[in-house]
Amino acid sequence: MRHAVQIRQTGGPEVLNWTAVDIGEPGSGQVRQAAAGINYIDVYRRTGYLQPLHFISGLEGAGTVEAVAQDARCLKIGDRAAYAGPTGGYLPVALDSVGKDSVLRSLDCLRPRGLMVTFGQASGPIDSIALVLLSQKGSLFLTRPILFHYIERRDHLAQCP
Repeated sequence: MRHAVQIRQTGGPEVLNWTAVDIGEPGSGQVRQAAAGINYIDVYRRTGYLQPLHFISGLEGAGTVEAVAQDARCLKIGDRAAYAGPTGGYLPVALDSVGKDSVLRSLDCLRPRGLMVTFGQASGPIDSIALVLLSQKGSLFLTRPILFHYIERRDHLAQCP
């Protein structure tokens, strides 16, 4: 059984519900990915902005393709893919673009063995983090990716014909 973060009422992070869901097989032209990202508009939607209640949040995702519809073009099981668009891809990762002012609170949002991705520093650069903190909070993973390392090779970005 898969799980998703469902929103049943408006509010803060306390309204995020980790719920078992039956997502079934991908529909026409769809694929199923293994992980999802978060966009700041997800926070707005959780508080009631332009989103009817009882939904699965998440507007972007990336990972390894786990299943494909028969008519899906270009992707096959095992391919790495990313998307931005339809709601519904929220999986248990903290993505933090704020930096200094929020990094420790973002770590607190993770479950054991969760992944923290810091990709910005709107509030300033992050001070050093004691690595022992990651073990104390549940054997957490921490990364600081840079977009250009992921798009430097044309063949990684090629569209299918």
